[in-house]
Amino acid sequence: MILSFLLKRPVGVLMTFFVVILFSILAFYRLPVSLLPETDAPRIVIKVLLPNGSPAEIEQNILRPIREKMLTLPYLRDMRSEANAENGLIELFFDYGAKMQYLYVEINEKIDQLTPNLPREMQRPQVLRISTADIPLIRLQITPIQKTDILRASELTEKVLKKRLEATEGVSMVDINGLKHKIIGIRFRAEQLQALQITEEQVLKTIADSNQELGAISVADGQYRYFLKFSTTLGSIEHLQKLFVMNRQQNLIPITQVAEFEETTARSQGLHLANNHSALVLTLHKQSNAQMDKLMPLITEKINILKKEYPFLKFQLSQNQYDLLEAGISNLQNDLLWGGLFAFVILFIFIGNYQIPFIIGIILPSSLVISFLVFWIMGVSINIVSLSGLALGLGMTIDNAIIIFDNISKKRLQGLSLVQSCIWGTSEMFAPLLGSGITTLAVFIPLVFIGGIAGAFTTDQAISVGAILVASLLVSCILLPLLYLIFFQKSQKMPKEDTKIYLFLLKIYKKIYTYLLLSPLLSFSLMLLVGILGLFIFLFLPIEGLPEIKRNDIVLQINWNEPISLEENEQRIKMLLNRYQKYYSFSESDIGIADFLFQREAQALSEAQVYLLLKDIDDKNKIKKNIEYFFLNNYPQAHFKIADAPNVFDLIFKSNIPYYEIKLRNNSPLFTVEYAKIQAIISKNNEGKIRLGKGGKQETYAQIVLDINKLNNYRISKELVIKKLQQVFSEREITVFRNFGNRLPVSLTENQEDFLLKIQNTVITVDSNSTYRLSDFMAVNFVTDYKTIMADKIGIFHSVEIPSSISEPQIIANKLIPEIQKNGLQADFGGEYFENRENLQKLYFILLISVVLLYLILTVEFESLRQPLVVLLTLPLGFTGSLLGILIGGASMNVMSAIGMVVMLGVIDNEAILKIDTINRLREIMPLEEAIAKAGEISFKPVLMTSLTNILALIPFLFDNGIGGDLQRPFVLSIMGGLSFGTFTSLFFVSLAYKVLVKPKKLKK
Repeated sequence: MILSFLLKRPVGVLMTFFVVILFSILAFYRLPVSLLPETDAPRIVIKVLLPNGSPAEIEQNILRPIREKMLTLPYLRDMRSEANAENGLIELFFDYGAKMQYLYVEINEKIDQLTPNLPREMQRPQVLRISTADIPLIRLQITPIQKTDILRASELTEKVLKKRLEATEGVSMVDINGLKHKIIGIRFRAEQLQALQITEEQVLKTIADSNQELGAISVADGQYRYFLKFSTTLGSIEHLQKLFVMNRQQNLIPITQVAEFEETTARSQGLHLANNHSALVLTLHKQSNAQMDKLMPLITEKINILKKEYPFLKFQLSQNQYDLLEAGISNLQNDLLWGGLFAFVILFIFIGNYQIPFIIGIILPSSLVISFLVFWIMGVSINIVSLSGLALGLGMTIDNAIIIFDNISKKRLQGLSLVQSCIWGTSEMFAPLLGSGITTLAVFIPLVFIGGIAGAFTTDQAISVGAILVASLLVSCILLPLLYLIFFQKSQKMPKEDTKIYLFLLKIYKKIYTYLLLSPLLSFSLMLLVGILGLFIFLFLPIEGLPEIKRNDIVLQINWNEPISLEENEQRIKMLLNRYQKYYSFSESDIGIADFLFQREAQALSEAQVYLLLKDIDDKNKIKKNIEYFFLNNYPQAHFKIADAPNVFDLIFKSNIPYYEIKLRNNSPLFTVEYAKIQAIISKNNEGKIRLGKGGKQETYAQIVLDINKLNNYRISKELVIKKLQQVFSEREITVFRNFGNRLPVSLTENQEDFLLKIQNTVITVDSNSTYRLSDFMAVNFVTDYKTIMADKIGIFHSVEIPSSISEPQIIANKLIPEIQKNGLQADFGGEYFENRENLQKLYFILLISVVLLYLILTVEFESLRQPLVVLLTLPLGFTGSLLGILIGGASMNVMSAIGMVVMLGVIDNEAILKIDTINRLREIMPLEEAIAKAGEISFKPVLMTSLTNILALIPFLFDNGIGGDLQRPFVLSIMGGLSFGTFTSLFFVSLAYKVLVKPKKLKK
């Protein structure tokens, strides 16, 4: 026997374990540490920017051609586009398992093919892959102080600070928002131009021609060759002011007589505020193989250095996502500490031998450390998901150690020698413990095939559970008996086994069991009925993705629902922040269109997002009510949403798709639907249950109507008028000064005056001698049109949404169908409601597969078709206990409580399998009833000790008021409730179920 061979060589085995643990420690220090498993979401975003572009222009000229080009992509499940003023995006959704790196390349190739057909003035569309690695680790606020302007701070941040932070080991990239760029602005002097008979185009052409690279000529000079380089490039505002422009009389006129030049700031589409001051924000992203616990101190150290070197800038960190991982690591440490402490207490209470807890104290960390070696081999990082798997396995490690130790002790009581007790006590338990571990993994294996991000995360958890179970089995079945042999080899006396407390509890157990045996079928039926009925507790529990974390920060998303300027947006945000300054200690605001490279959501000039770090968590409801009051009384037309600040899970799992969406279309999906028809539909049986979606809201636009007949009479081309309007109302780049990588644009800048007044004061020159007022050839009307144009694979649609607060959205949607058909429209239905139902059906199927797989494994292990039913029938009682614990604790059904249920089932199944295995062995030598009773007495101590140890070790988490406590509380309540019921299940229900379901057999002679 292998164990006998190993026990005869204790020094060699101990050295082997020491080497394995040493390599495991080295592997641990090489493991990447991240918030989540590194995985790509099956989604790619294409962002487009078109300065001064309307939603209709961006949809027709940019997004529609791109959508049509992308329809041929493989694995494409769906697409969704959104056109706003000056920007738009397309989200491409793929089947899970698609090779995103190849799709990313193919999409970029298609964009390159389309580029010649897209508007020249726009930048190349930006293609973004969505990955867990893209989540920013932390945000760094840089605020100018000591009379430093934002322009200087922007230049320093972009050219110096960004590169220095990216040079930090473990930082992959630094993304920036709020940058301001310097330009040389040109403003014409209209009266002087007219008096000197010079056109604006002459001035612009003079500037552009004076700033050209003329190339070089290669010339020979004997045995040498030189390059003669011609350059007429300009470099500063002084160079511009020295230029001359020629008028009709061929006179050279100094350019300063007809134009003004100044260094100014380029027109921005967005800005950033930190504590209500103009600032820059940098998001720091980590490398995939970086260790976050080591990276954060490096970042902090680098920022402290920057603070000393640049005292005119204020540096402040915010929205640290490392807190969640730190909470997970802290919880694992607490698991070890409290698990070991309570294991010591419970063992001492039930056994009264001080040496045993020290053995358990060696087993627990050894199993944990060896599991990190498996992590390194399998390429798994230390993250929130893998840590939760380790927490699951630690409870089972205590379970395995207690069971083997208890069986070794029982063999000694039967009169076997110390060595024989270690060998036979461990050997008897190896098969059932192995079977228990396999059945636990059987629950996870089907979950890997769920698909999506959840499936990828389950893979990491399955590997971590498998790692700790394998390590636990090796340590418990080899190291534990070896340590038991070493600790007790000099002791001639049998160690004290049973305390008075244990004997008292055993006596109570026997009385209850005897009472239940008076009517075993009735007792069994009542317990099973309680388990089945208890499952209906699920209907009374709120369901959410993650447990509610009591955070003292909130995010306010604002859409002013007015065509306001960026400056007006900034003033309104500052007014809001100043009014409620007493409630928060820190604020940051992204106003208008953000410049972040990884910005996944489209945002218009009239939108803003405000982050508030509250001084007191109790003020959260108060500030929410005050903000609602502010909008109601000042900006009732605005749309706003107040929510807790997103954590890392929200950033990955959060979807922009509405809960229930009705997509309204014309028969021709290339055109929009009349707004009156949408209003007629939404007003039908509304009662607040239906609202306009993003693709159904309107905004006021200024519509210019040209008088074509008048233009023809004065021989003025339509193109000339449009060009003049673009020149007046947009920042037109004339040329660029370049110097060693530095770029300084020269642009026409807007005059800061009223829109209508600008048109009144603008003149248009024809044939260099005839000038007319621009307003004479046009009329300006203010009209409403769609603010955002949505589209999908089929074409343009307008969304009407039913909120998640409505329990039966399908019924309300069906009532709208006659009205939709009456208006001659088509309707498609979609949203998270349908995705959730599909995922729920898939989950039910996966759970069914898990149960079937569990049954088949147990059938092989027990060589019986009935005995596995005993284990399966314990599941309802375990679930009932977990659901009851969640209900009493005031928690919800979420990811953490579901993980807790899996942990609980692993422990309960383990105990049930061991008890059935003990009954089967005893049935070989005694009648069925005696075997069941005896197995109950034998398993009473390990079952009770395991359950109490796990339950008591989790109690401290209930009193943890930090982020870790909020995250783990549903997990803890689920396990504690399940194990409380599970202990009762293992002690009584398994015995009764075995007696009722399993037929007795003849004893061996």
